[in-house]
Amino acid sequence: MSANGQNIDGFSTALSGLNAQQSKLELVGNNIANINTIGFKSSRMTFAEQFGSTIGVSYTPFKQGGFQNTGNVTDLGIRGNSFFVLQKGEDQYFSRDGSFTFNKDGMLINGGGLAIQGWMIDPKDNTNISNELDDIIIDQNLVADARETQNVRLTGNLNAGLNPENEVWSSVSPFTVTIDGLEKNAETDTEINQLDQITTQFQNGDIIHITGTDRLGEKINESFTFGDGYDGTKLENIISKINDAFGNNSTVGLIDGKIKLTDDVVGESETSINIFSAEDNIGDINFPGFANITSGYTPFVKTSMIVYDTLGKAHEITIQYEKTTNPGEWIVKIEGSDSESVLEGGTGKVMFDANGNFLNLEYTDGASEFVLDPGNGTPPMHINFEMNTKGGFTGLTQFDSVSSVSLRSQDGKQSGILTGFKVDGAGIIKGLFSNGEVIDLAQVATAQFKNANGLRKENGSLYMESKESGTARIEIAEENASVLESGVLEMSNVDLANQFTQMIEAQRGFQATSRVVTTLNEVLNEATRLKG
Repeated sequence: MSANGQNIDGFSTALSGLNAQQSKLELVGNNIANINTIGFKSSRMTFAEQFGSTIGVSYTPFKQGGFQNTGNVTDLGIRGNSFFVLQKGEDQYFSRDGSFTFNKDGMLINGGGLAIQGWMIDPKDNTNISNELDDIIIDQNLVADARETQNVRLTGNLNAGLNPENEVWSSVSPFTVTIDGLEKNAETDTEINQLDQITTQFQNGDIIHITGTDRLGEKINESFTFGDGYDGTKLENIISKINDAFGNNSTVGLIDGKIKLTDDVVGESETSINIFSAEDNIGDINFPGFANITSGYTPFVKTSMIVYDTLGKAHEITIQYEKTTNPGEWIVKIEGSDSESVLEGGTGKVMFDANGNFLNLEYTDGASEFVLDPGNGTPPMHINFEMNTKGGFTGLTQFDSVSSVSLRSQDGKQSGILTGFKVDGAGIIKGLFSNGEVIDLAQVATAQFKNANGLRKENGSLYMESKESGTARIEIAEENASVLESGVLEMSNVDLANQFTQMIEAQRGFQATSRVVTTLNEVLNEATRLKG
């Protein structure tokens, strides 16, 4: 080969080296320029000899980048070697850039408007609408269905130390008699005219008035007429008359010389009693008067709660527990509001064992559950009240401590409007509704390749399949050994220090190669002069 031919070959080799080093500088420059680009993957270049020339071969190793918190739930980052799947027309793309948002039509898109691919989930039965990959589109006006209350769980304590009391009235001092100079308490068979309290002997036809109110507040107005031919002449006859006056609500007896009236039923009472002689009597007596020595008292605990019918309308029901005189027994009364009516299970008894543990709830009418007519045309509500310990939560107990009964939970809900989203590690997009419901709506797809380094790079941190990458394996994140994180974005994996080193190496290579070109040019010029 001639000297000129050798020089031309040298120029060709040197120029290929210049082009290769320039390409590396351009690649490094592109890496550095994208140091803050979401999901960007740094490319590398290696050099190879080909037919006496130098060529640069670039490739992109998909090394995991760090995450940056954004607080936006639709921003997604992938931990693993998978890619998001995006669609634009007939073209399918792949990306690590998870900066997504919903557009005005409810479609999940990236910053370039490409549709994110996945599978839609039926909110009614939580199953995939289709197994075909599709755009993720969520109706922003989606409404969560109302749900009728079927189970109510109660928790708390009913104070075992509470005891019901009967109302008791008693004469403030005893009736007495003096026999052989000794004073003693009168007995039921004591003659009225023998009482020390007599100031003037009673005569036949004299009247003693009995007045007051019974435990329900009804007025009492009765009279005792003295005499053998009338109501009698002994204390027991007056006591019998008082018993008749107060009917079946109270019991009267003579105890230690005192007339004592006791309500037959425990609880709050309006009972009162007064006895006095008629003004036109011949006889007279100093009655000692009566005092309320024990107030009637019914220990009760009341709680209210909201339940929902089939349309999601709220209804307030009230449960009242009343302590009975039987150990561990409470009467239960369940009521609705004025517009509602109880069909079954309005009253019953709650029983506790000797250790304060809940035993059972028995309805008076033998019902198995509480049934309420909502009064608005919806079907009757069948509600099961759970008061026992279950699932790690304490139900009702009866210990000697403060009463505090409350609603633990109920499974009814109003209808709810869509208020937000969250995305779990499997890529399931869950709708958050105003009624507290959390419903699965869609699942984001992921793709994996046998050789991700072989993907064809496109603009906007996008990639496409190639022969070198192989066909995409599109599955849920778990199947592709990946996890999605919400509210974060994967940042560029560009190592700035490494890029500066690569830039210096490329610059030196370019400078050295350019010196070769300069030297070859001088040699060629010298050879030309020799020929002349």
